[in-house]
Amino acid sequence: GMYVGLTGAAPSAVRALGMISFYGLGKLLYRQSSAWNAWCACACLTLLYDPSLFWTPSFQLSYAVVGSILLYGLPLAQALNRCRQRRVGADLDALEHPRLWSLSRSLTTSLSISLAATLGSSALSIYYFQTFSPGGIVINLLLMQVGSAIITLGAVSLLLGGLGMGILSQAIN
Repeated sequence: GMYVGLTGAAPSAVRALGMISFYGLGKLLYRQSSAWNAWCACACLTLLYDPSLFWTPSFQLSYAVVGSILLYGLPLAQALNRCRQRRVGADLDALEHPRLWSLSRSLTTSLSISLAATLGSSALSIYYFQTFSPGGIVINLLLMQVGSAIITLGAVSLLLGGLGMGILSQAIN
């Protein structure tokens, strides 16, 4: 919640917090949680609060990209990973090379999400910014890994700072 305030309640931050909250609430109430339900509930609640947000590029891009990832990216990643598992079959490559198998699965998932994000944002990017960047698909593959590492290091830094290890926390930060 504090992060949303720090961003000035940017639509992407509000969407992320809302989706996590709705998804978590479903789990807390012993209901079957769905990312789609969380996405829809968050969009509806946000628009009930301020309907004019619907016409802002940041709202449209945030919800279009996440919707595209949910609609295309995740199912594509699952399908590609299933095809790869069937292809391997009795070869037992996954058992002989678990790290390579895991890396391959991670790259397939990242590529699927990157393709979906580009699909979801392209029309709006062209309309609002007169920009189309298909090279972003490849760059996203790298940036997703870098972003994950930065978030992990930030969490470790916060944990160490909370444990009174300020010098180590600052070094990681």
